[in-house]
Amino acid sequence: MKRIFAYLRIELKKGIRVIPFFIQSFLVTTVVLGLALALICHFMLQSQTFVKMNIGVVVPDQETNTRMAMKLVSAMDSVDSICNFSYPDEETAREELADGKLAAVILLTEDFYDDVNDGVNTPVDILLAPDSPFDEAVFTELVRAGVSMLQTAQAAVYAVDEAAGEYRLSMSKSDMEYELSYLYLSYAFARNSTFAEQEETPLGAVSLGEFYIVCGAEVLSLVFGVCFLSLYRSESRDFMRCLRRIGVNAPLQSVMRIFVMALDLWLVLTGCYVAFNIVYAKMIGSVAMIFPRQIAGFFFYALALAAFFHFVFALLGDSENGGLIYLLIAVFLIICAGGLFPMAAFPGWMQKLSGVLPLAWWQKYLTGLLWTKVEIKTMLVLIFGSIFFGGAGAFVLYEKTKR
Repeated sequence: MKRIFAYLRIELKKGIRVIPFFIQSFLVTTVVLGLALALICHFMLQSQTFVKMNIGVVVPDQETNTRMAMKLVSAMDSVDSICNFSYPDEETAREELADGKLAAVILLTEDFYDDVNDGVNTPVDILLAPDSPFDEAVFTELVRAGVSMLQTAQAAVYAVDEAAGEYRLSMSKSDMEYELSYLYLSYAFARNSTFAEQEETPLGAVSLGEFYIVCGAEVLSLVFGVCFLSLYRSESRDFMRCLRRIGVNAPLQSVMRIFVMALDLWLVLTGCYVAFNIVYAKMIGSVAMIFPRQIAGFFFYALALAAFFHFVFALLGDSENGGLIYLLIAVFLIICAGGLFPMAAFPGWMQKLSGVLPLAWWQKYLTGLLWTKVEIKTMLVLIFGSIFFGGAGAFVLYEKTKR
């Protein structure tokens, strides 16, 4: 038993020795990732959500007032940000719509401007392509929403007009119509008041800042994992024979390494957690709130990651490209978790895959530990995942020590 504890002390020393190396490599990685993310954010902010669509407006030649009104509408910021108006004749507009050069065609009739001023409900035909891409589909929905708002406003005017025929009103019919038109325009131009504001985040009820704190903790954990690759260097046959002689077989060796990696990772996470709370408390002029429950919960999280590290590193061994392969795996997991880019930007199969990857469950556990509540299902998944990865790593290690 003394020899087993002596071997455990050796593994602990090897594990503690990697912490300074991790701090140096993490600082360099943080600078590089910070610059890369700054560039990505800059380009994302400069880019538009939707590509401008080309809209054809067919206006009769003699309708100068209508053409001027359309140019006024096209100069509005909300319209100019999504549309480019052109004024072809009807035949050319239909051909360009069929060829995909135009996203939609608006057909205006003669005397359209005068009819609007006189209160005549002149219909407007809008031609849309049958197979619209995403941006054009958004435009289609905006058109339908606008038509619905107009129909609602007209229905209100007609309803009051009919009521005025049977009941006395305190205002004249023209004043009533003017008041309803004013109310409609106030809602139409204040478009934000017609939409319900709802915040959606990849992790449900948490805010965007809380989500990225969890992502930062996961990136820190995965980057720290690469330092443990040195624990899996191939040992000589004589050394492995000595270990078996003192009772340190592959399963026990796996348990020791998982414990050492979990302990190191727990120390790093706890240090970052305490430092973050102290700095944040000083920034807002408050007292640092450090919860023992969260510090204890970090060890269970570290244990789950350590089992995953053990499985991956047992497979990689002392491969020359082991560190690079592990980093590629880590980057893939982070991307699939939506830590760098929203999952909506990825194909459907990738979104489904992200839900079953271990990082998704690590996210749920950390989110519950830090912000909400840890679910029993999440705890069970992490326990079974730790047993699976730990057992698989022990099996791989056993097969290698047999050779």
